[in-house]
Amino acid sequence: MGRMNEELRGLCSRLCQKADLEATVSMLEAKRKTLAPEVKKLARAAKAEQRDVTRLERPTVAALVHHLAGDLEEQWETEHREAEEALAKYEAAARELETVEAQLRDIRAQLSGMEEARERYAQLLARKQAAIKAAGGPDAEKLDGKERTLSFLDSQLQSIREALAAGKAAWNAVESVLSQLDTAALRTGIRPGKGIVNDLVAMRDSLPETQSAIYSLEKHIIAFDKKLALSPIRGKLNFHPEDIEIWKPSLITSDMVSRDKIKVAKNKLDALQQRIAHLLEQLRRETEQLQRKKQKTQDALEKMTVNMDWSE
Repeated sequence: MGRMNEELRGLCSRLCQKADLEATVSMLEAKRKTLAPEVKKLARAAKAEQRDVTRLERPTVAALVHHLAGDLEEQWETEHREAEEALAKYEAAARELETVEAQLRDIRAQLSGMEEARERYAQLLARKQAAIKAAGGPDAEKLDGKERTLSFLDSQLQSIREALAAGKAAWNAVESVLSQLDTAALRTGIRPGKGIVNDLVAMRDSLPETQSAIYSLEKHIIAFDKKLALSPIRGKLNFHPEDIEIWKPSLITSDMVSRDKIKVAKNKLDALQQRIAHLLEQLRRETEQLQRKKQKTQDALEKMTVNMDWSE
């Protein structure tokens, strides 16, 4: 086995340590986040205790009071002991923080060096895969099989991304219509008083526009259904806008009837939005599963390539 194989395996072994190093960095950063404010707190406490000692050592009012009471020496020893204890706690915490920061610097330096190693590893891996496939044979077929799997997973992920985008657009469109219906419902529910005539007129005038918005939902739902049909999630909304009627041309309805129609429309659209949300959640879960499968396949492909015997 040539030097390239040896270098590739060495790089692979080195890069396998990356995940462990990154986990250690996270742990150390969390520890530093806790230690840093604690060190500042202990530093303030140590300074405060030292000031108490200094007040007793100088000709201050506090020193004079203790001198007259006959306990100056005893008080000084107490304050001095407390100052030493506070200083010891501060120094211990400061040393621990310094150790954590030194470890972080060291590990980050290692991770920084791994970026070049990763680039070199990718170059060698691609060269070896290309050479093995060019030579043909069982090893080439194994690599092709893994690459076909990766290609299939990529296509599945792409179809889910497109379905998610269409689903979000559909959800937002329904939300917009629900907002219009909420406004209309508020206007029909206003009690007699100043401005009621204008409010009810505004409500009736807004119904044609809201009905048009309900009909326009169909294009968003159809687009989502089409994307769903191409994704791993087989779902269909079966939306029929003609079943949601709040207004018809040349049809005069009472405010009470309008309010009832709005309520029915809201219930149907709420149910539609919930179905869309459920499908979106299914798509997100499927995305996570496919990404795990892709990573597992990619790792298997790399490991297979590294372990295959090959010489230039």
